Amino acid sequence: MKSANSAMAIKDLINFLFDNIRHPDGRPYTSQEVSEQVRISHATINQLRTGRNKNPTLPTLQEICGFFDVPLSFFEASSFDDCLKILGGQRIEISPTVAHIALRASNLSAKSQEDVLTILDWVEAAERERSAGRDVPNLPFDRQSS
Repeated sequence: MKSANSAMAIKDLINFLFDNIRHPDGRPYTSQEVSEQVRISHATINQLRTGRNKNPTLPTLQEICGFFDVPLSFFEASSFDDCLKILGGQRIEISPTVAHIALRASNLSAKSQEDVLTILDWVEAAERERSAGRDVPNLPFDRQSS
């Protein structure tokens, strides 16, 4: 079991960057896009993201940090909260609406917070489908889709 101060798994940290740092138009970066702009192969990025490569070299981590514009110390984060704190000052502008959502979610149980994340995943998928002119998927908790 990890101690409270141990670093998170590399795959979780790298996927956090992919999930939270977006193109200016709001869409997530793909592994292919990142590999085309850094000196890391697409295969290596995929191995890092899936956890098959658990021990990247320092130059690999430096390339990833350079692409996502985060300090190398990002890879010492021990929680998603630490990750957000590192990104907070440089990447995330929080609107009053987002702050209100965060405040309300902070008072929910851990299970309910997971439900909120599931709903947010659905909203992001619905936005992508809508942008592409396709039908929006059913809500994740829609009993009619079961």
